[in-house]
Amino acid sequence: MKKLKTIALLLIFVQMSLMARSYFNKEFAIFYYNVSISRDFRREIKGLESYINSIPGYNKKGQEKLLGRIYELTYTYLEEKLEKQYEMNILPINSFTNNVEYNEYLFPVTQIQRARKYGNSNYYLKINIDIETAIPKDARVSVLFRNKTHPMVTVSIEIYDNESMFAVKKVTGQAQSSMPIRVEEKFLYGIIAPVNLDEIDNLDENLFVLLITAMNKAINEI
Repeated sequence: MKKLKTIALLLIFVQMSLMARSYFNKEFAIFYYNVSISRDFRREIKGLESYINSIPGYNKKGQEKLLGRIYELTYTYLEEKLEKQYEMNILPINSFTNNVEYNEYLFPVTQIQRARKYGNSNYYLKINIDIETAIPKDARVSVLFRNKTHPMVTVSIEIYDNESMFAVKKVTGQAQSSMPIRVEEKFLYGIIAPVNLDEIDNLDENLFVLLITAMNKAINEI
């Protein structure tokens, strides 16, 4: 029985390796890219509003400064990491030109059918990033959680080829703070104040660290 389990695990590993290898040097177009921040998490970090307002840009109608910065940061990181780790050729985010819908931050939010109609890539990517709080709703009034947040980040990546109705690969990476974090400026270091990625292991747990951790977990599952 133990031998059969070992063989089965080896077969799964080989299959995953072959699939990842098939992505090398192939064109990928992102047809859907969404970042969402839950209402409860927004409420928890309300004390950082003036600090968040110091973010330059994102002043157009419908834009939020923190959300815009997270779009920019996560897209840049994912693009560079996927290209480096899997040698994917990620097309520019506006590669569909005016043929698909874009959100307020100029990221595509369309369906796979429309992406295939106007695209000519080997593969297509759908990426979702959700930021929420892990503090139970009935515990948020407790003095223990006053001026604190307990963030949880979930990153999901779906890969479609140019034929199948469903995704050929779905991966998820999740990161949650080990304990509630005090809401202060250093909670947003790396997002507002730039930090060196080489120093991430030395940073206190904050939103930037959780975003990078969740993205790495998802990418490593491909």
